[in-house]
Amino acid sequence: NEEPYYAIVAVESENILSEKTTVEYRGSGKYALIVTPLKTEATTLNIKLNGDVIHFNTSVVAGIFDSSETSASGPGLKQAIAGEDSTFIIQSKDSGGNKKKKYDDLHFEVDLVLVERQPLPVQTN
Repeated sequence: NEEPYYAIVAVESENILSEKTTVEYRGSGKYALIVTPLKTEATTLNIKLNGDVIHFNTSVVAGIFDSSETSASGPGLKQAIAGEDSTFIIQSKDSGGNKKKKYDDLHFEVDLVLVERQPLPVQTN
């Protein structure tokens, strides 16, 4: 199946990198469109086929977890007392810095390492 000589296919959207967009003819009038989204959000793709525009709505979600983009915050990172609860929050993100949502990943493992021990103040009576 050769691509019809008269077919012109283009994709436009504010949320894609146009220079990375590829269109590949698959035969029987079918095309594969490969796009690279910029942000996690609802996205409209405007697909032009021989001048006619087809609007395609989709949702872009965060990609695979990337530890180098992930951050942690909260009081439990700076101080904890043995035997007492201490908390902190981990915000996991993908390689683009997009925040992972509540149910994107079921779990991830955390290793806590003591990097500095503060001497306890000595009380004298």
